[in-house]
Amino acid sequence: MKKIKENELHSFNTDVAKQYGVDIAVLFHLLVFWILNNAKSNVNYHEGKYWTFMSAKDIHNRLNYFSERKIYHLLNKLIGFNLIISSNFNANPYNRKKWYTLGEKGVQVLKETYHIDFLNLENGIDGKGNSTYHKSEKCKKDIINNLNNKDINKSINVETPTLNDVEQYVRQESLGINPSLFFYHYQSNNWLNITDWQAKAREWSIRENKMRKQDEKKEIEYDLSKCDY
Repeated sequence: MKKIKENELHSFNTDVAKQYGVDIAVLFHLLVFWILNNAKSNVNYHEGKYWTFMSAKDIHNRLNYFSERKIYHLLNKLIGFNLIISSNFNANPYNRKKWYTLGEKGVQVLKETYHIDFLNLENGIDGKGNSTYHKSEKCKKDIINNLNNKDINKSINVETPTLNDVEQYVRQESLGINPSLFFYHYQSNNWLNITDWQAKAREWSIRENKMRKQDEKKEIEYDLSKCDY
């Protein structure tokens, strides 16, 4: 019998599935995870809300049993139900990748089915989905606790680090990389296709060391070329 890998397991909230259908529940679950993750990391903050940005192709890479056409259809249904809202905050006007955050109905669903009370201002997001994260230190702790909730985090099967996690790991392993550059590079892409961030950090370090050696070799060759024989 084939052993099931952990990253092959996806789940969803059954109450959401009963009301909106399994497909909607699966995609909503994924978006909830990344919105909370960005709130935890205090990134992708616009117009008083935390957002996640994904193309249909990005989502297909995570939920490959949905075609891109199916994903477009599901996203439109989520918006129609006001579970999510969309916008565009891309610096490049030619970049049409959509950004998503919770709609008013989505905030309500989180409270009723995920038992995450974002209606309380102390929890970081008010009843209209507006973030108050920056106003209370308790907000940060509440969001992190919610993100670590097994119903949200484990079922998505994505282990994402904080900047502090990356900094500590880089120091511990003496990796020759810039931890902030590494963190924000992958955070901006929602850690897409990254199943082991520590292995990826080691890979970055190997690549950076190789590039440094190549640069040093070029400098030596350049210096020798200036010598008179």
